[in-house]
Amino acid sequence: MRRRARPAVSSQDKVNSFLGERLDQGPEGAYEALQLLRGQVQRSLKQQAFQGALDTSRQGALQLLKRGFVASGAALALQVVEVLQAAEAVNSSATAVSPATAVSPGLEFEASLAALEEIDAAFKQAEIDKPLDKSAEGLARARDDATERCRVAKAAVKWTRARKQVGSYVLGEPRVHALAAEAQWRLARAVFDLEASQATSASASGGGSEGVGDPLKHLAAAEAALRHQVLAEQPELLAGWLSGNASETKLQVFSPVGSSKQMVRRDRACACLRVVLQFCAVENLRDGNLFWAALTSSSSQGGSQGGLPEGEATKTAPLVVIPYLLKTCEYDAPDLFNELKSKMGDGALAQGSGMVGPGAVNCGALVRAIGQKFFNIAPPPDMMASLLSMFTAGDDE
Repeated sequence: MRRRARPAVSSQDKVNSFLGERLDQGPEGAYEALQLLRGQVQRSLKQQAFQGALDTSRQGALQLLKRGFVASGAALALQVVEVLQAAEAVNSSATAVSPATAVSPGLEFEASLAALEEIDAAFKQAEIDKPLDKSAEGLARARDDATERCRVAKAAVKWTRARKQVGSYVLGEPRVHALAAEAQWRLARAVFDLEASQATSASASGGGSEGVGDPLKHLAAAEAALRHQVLAEQPELLAGWLSGNASETKLQVFSPVGSSKQMVRRDRACACLRVVLQFCAVENLRDGNLFWAALTSSSSQGGSQGGLPEGEATKTAPLVVIPYLLKTCEYDAPDLFNELKSKMGDGALAQGSGMVGPGAVNCGALVRAIGQKFFNIAPPPDMMASLLSMFTAGDDE
């Protein structure tokens, strides 16, 4: 009697079955699964079996995140990026030898992006699935999970910046910058919530600022979110982040914890000007104008939903500069630019109250870059290097 052939078991099913057994054992099982899958991925990389390595690391990361093991899932997600980097190196070598006929075992770019987007969605779902916990421990865990997500997104941006293929972006693929922007935005809010909770507890106990940690740390994440969103070329979404009233938490992340509404409004205005300076510095006037139009469309109609509160665009100094800066660049008016530059204090007008330390934006460098690119005003010798460094700041952490 002929035996029936066993149905073929895909590598994805094998990974799922293996993970299911281990993850049922809790954190220890998750750690064991992580180490075993890492070893399997490394063996595939040595054989240049990039698709197998990607499938194993991607599926492992997704399953770990689905079960709530965020740190282990992030570790495998970082290995996904390592696989993409290794495949890209092979692609680049094959193209350099024979650009027209190169056949390499590398990975298709769109499929690689889809894997990264799937993993980022799993990070978001893992956060949704966790019970809401406003305790200090719960807020700290939310911050740690958001930090892991940012690590993966920044590694992915670094991978796209290193690509040498025709049509690749020097500063990184916009779709990956969009993932990094959202991850940094979530981190900014998570850190702000933790800092605010610590400040409230310290105040209630009469301890002043002791035990609060760095009350400006959320500002670095918020600024990184803006920077990535500029490079993601999503001006309307950026306008949504910066619109509304000063009492909204989303705007408070641009100011130190405990700031007054007046300070929040001022810092929001400075952030808007920094965004436009960054759009202009990368010669993206289109999105700079779209950003400003989205911010002012509702306020011009007497409302604040989806835009600036009524009258704010014409009364706050940093905001008043924006339309003139955009028009000056659009119509090639160097004399007007120099006048605006003096009014901006070479970028000082765009510095908010929290723009100090490693998270600060060098607005002066942005203004000088705009002067060179639009009006051929020669910058200091090292200015362009500092501009590139500013747009990639924090991606190597």
